[in-house]
Amino acid sequence: QQRAAWGPGRSPRALREARARAHAAAMVDAISPVRTVSSKAVAQGRRLVSAVSSTAERAKDAIVRRHSQDSPAAAGHKGAQAVRGTQAAKFAQAAQAAQLRRARGRSRVLSSPAPGQEPELLKDPLGDRAVESVPLPRAQKFTHSSLFGEADEEAAISRWRRGEATLNLEGLRKHLDAEGLLSQELLLTLIANARAEFQSEPNMLKLNDPITIVGDIHGQYYDVATIFDLGSSGSTSDESQFLFLGDYVDRGSFSMEVVIFLIALKCARPRRIWMLRGNHESRVMTNHFNFRQECEHKYDSTVYEAIMDVFDMLPLAAVINAQFLAVHGGLSPSCESLKDINRVNRRCEPPEEGLFCDLLWSDPSPSNAKGPKEWKKNTNRHCAWYFSGSATQKFLKHNDLLCVIRAHEVQLHGYKVHETNQKTGFPTCITVFSAPNYCDTYGNQGAIVQLNNSMLNVLQFNYVMHPFHLPGFMGLFEWSIPYLAQKVLSTFEALVTHGSEEQANRKVTCVGEDLGIEGDRADRRNSLSSDQNKVLQLVRQLGGFQIPEAPPDDTEQAAEGRMKKRAWALARMAKMMKDWTDENDQYVSLQVCPGAGLTHSAILEEQQKQRAKSEADLFAMSVRLDMENEMRPRSVTSPTSFRPVAADDVSEAAPCDSFGVDDAASPPG
Repeated sequence: QQRAAWGPGRSPRALREARARAHAAAMVDAISPVRTVSSKAVAQGRRLVSAVSSTAERAKDAIVRRHSQDSPAAAGHKGAQAVRGTQAAKFAQAAQAAQLRRARGRSRVLSSPAPGQEPELLKDPLGDRAVESVPLPRAQKFTHSSLFGEADEEAAISRWRRGEATLNLEGLRKHLDAEGLLSQELLLTLIANARAEFQSEPNMLKLNDPITIVGDIHGQYYDVATIFDLGSSGSTSDESQFLFLGDYVDRGSFSMEVVIFLIALKCARPRRIWMLRGNHESRVMTNHFNFRQECEHKYDSTVYEAIMDVFDMLPLAAVINAQFLAVHGGLSPSCESLKDINRVNRRCEPPEEGLFCDLLWSDPSPSNAKGPKEWKKNTNRHCAWYFSGSATQKFLKHNDLLCVIRAHEVQLHGYKVHETNQKTGFPTCITVFSAPNYCDTYGNQGAIVQLNNSMLNVLQFNYVMHPFHLPGFMGLFEWSIPYLAQKVLSTFEALVTHGSEEQANRKVTCVGEDLGIEGDRADRRNSLSSDQNKVLQLVRQLGGFQIPEAPPDDTEQAAEGRMKKRAWALARMAKMMKDWTDENDQYVSLQVCPGAGLTHSAILEEQQKQRAKSEADLFAMSVRLDMENEMRPRSVTSPTSFRPVAADDVSEAAPCDSFGVDDAASPPG
């Protein structure tokens, strides 16, 4: 009778499905956070709700029709079926309303701004922000209409490629200054156009002055504005020419903003913006440091892989005025002529040896170097070479050049003038570094080099303040875990009184080993240490009452032993949580860049030992602590090795060169 009442092919299952979908929609509407939902997903949701609603309506109509045709004896039963059908329709309507509310809510947050208008800031209707000094974030993404000034994406791109439209670079810069994001469609469009531009360029660019040469940036986006202010009139629409020597990403917190802004400039001014490849523009380095994590946090792995493809297309060197060779790292014993650079296959991951590797990784010989060799293995980098002053002069003479301008090494004053050629009276090599206060620790200045009419001018600048974020881009609640756990553990300690003071004060070497907790878990967090991961695992087990226990033993002695064991573990956990919260407090007080690879506790300890009294002391301390981060990470496929050098490439009779003006060794960068 029920099947007949619901019509052909209908059953009470439709009512249950409609009711379940309505409940699910109501729950999702109550607890789901605001997330990015495409218009396609919203349309699919609307079609689903519409199908449920139409099914319920057809079921109700069938019940009403059957009820009107049947005998009065069945009227009560059919009336109940009609009520159930009406309820199903109401559930379907409620689900549809909830779906539309969610769609409208997301559209308010992630809607596109009007053509030519800047994305709006997040609203504060109640005016109850606890820290009003922090700028409001962008509530809208920067889209094609924001960059091109037109709603029609394809038409705008077509007009721009024909040179009939310009990009809104000033609006993009303001959006990135406010830590705003781009729509993934726009970002991939910029990446594809920049990749095509770089791919059309040779390995070695031939440029003319006037030009501004910029060294390492390392994700310090808020210092890029200073660079453009010094190197041009301060406007992104200026026609000044810039050459960037590489290392745009890693070790800073805003590498994505640096990459986005530079590739947008490259798309807008392809013959005024030039970018070379540095040693950090590789998959090995971006995986080892923090760029990949930052990219996947702000966007996704698709964007990361697209950017890596762009890095594979970057040129390796540039010759300016046929006098100056610009390169990221330095020279190579494999390169006798500039033609050798053009023979390199650059469209791949940099190898661990050879000319490609040396151009990105080599360094000038330190001033305290000993021995007659012109080329020495670079022990600080674990790859490439040290090239001496005589080797540099020989290369410059053979190629009719005046000077090598390179980056790759942090300098206290932002630049370093190496040995002077006695015949020309000009330095053979100049190092420029454009990331002031490197890793938020070094306290160094940044510098850029300007060439105009073959006259060289060095401009120095200091760092600017930038937004602060927690390590691993974690949120406030994740950051608060050790503080909350410390309070909970103190409560447990007060309740459990069978602990031993001697056991509690024992040095913690493996937290949680008494409870059978393993350190290597599938859900471990890479941003935390092994001990901190073990603490998190123990907190999870305590919260879920999943503490591994020995087989039940009802004896009083066994129960007391178990209680003591847990008391000791809780005491040691409390000590670990105290150390963890102390480290967090140190991190906030020092404000070291999370992706720099420097341990803030080691920095604090070194500061307490040395009591640095000057910028030079702070710089030397940072170099000492950071030395291991300047080595090339060993590849997974093959061990690191050095390329053998032919006998005629190494001059045994050459005198020892002091290739620097300082007594200390040149710090890595």
